[in-house]
Amino acid sequence: MCGPYAKHAVPWWWAMRYTLPQYFSPSKPHIDRAKKFFNRAEYTLGSPRRVFFPESQREEGPKALPEIVVMGQPNVGKSSIVRSMVHEDVKVIVATYKGTTKLAHFYKIGFRFFLVDIPGYEEDDKVMGNTIMREVLQRRPMVKSVLFLVDCRGGLTDLEQYRIQHLEQYHVPYTFVVTKCDRASEWQLTRTVRQINKIVDSPWHVRCHREVFLTSAKEQIGIDELMVYMCARAGAMSVKKTEIEKEQSLTIPID
Repeated sequence: MCGPYAKHAVPWWWAMRYTLPQYFSPSKPHIDRAKKFFNRAEYTLGSPRRVFFPESQREEGPKALPEIVVMGQPNVGKSSIVRSMVHEDVKVIVATYKGTTKLAHFYKIGFRFFLVDIPGYEEDDKVMGNTIMREVLQRRPMVKSVLFLVDCRGGLTDLEQYRIQHLEQYHVPYTFVVTKCDRASEWQLTRTVRQINKIVDSPWHVRCHREVFLTSAKEQIGIDELMVYMCARAGAMSVKKTEIEKEQSLTIPID
């Protein structure tokens, strides 16, 4: 737990959220409700191709559930973020070396939506991870949002900005999630936040959501807010405008 409901000391980098274009600060009842959804998470399957996705997710239809996709470069912390959200009995493969995730892994969250953990993308478009990324993202309206993970120590790379353009071309909404904040210096985090702010405020990035999340899967900070946000984007719960601090309001169901 984090924010005003934390039981442990808040680290220095948590205050950096005030420099974001918009940060998300849900109430404790919303956090508790989101945790109930994630406590009922189930691992469904891992698939390299759309034809092997869960049957309800292969084509748009009344049985298709919304999806939230976790996307990023290898070893950026995608599986660690998923691991920090779900029950320890749920299958999540986490390792310190890159390339651990080789399939699109589907997790059903409270029978309301799917959380999809895809392999890290690379420069070579022919590698399997990039093929799976396209299978998941292209022409699939059930994808309600992509969590675009960025390692705060390295900042936004040219490859990441290239993939952001792909999301714009695919007409897929995306949200920046900054990972491993506990391992970064103040200079590294400041640089990464400035790079992200520039994209969020750009009129050319129309699919980019204004909310930005600073997280540490190791310290379990920023995860509660992210879980509430995912539930809201997937339509599993709604959040009042008063829950959103700063000027803009979320484009999600409002009570």
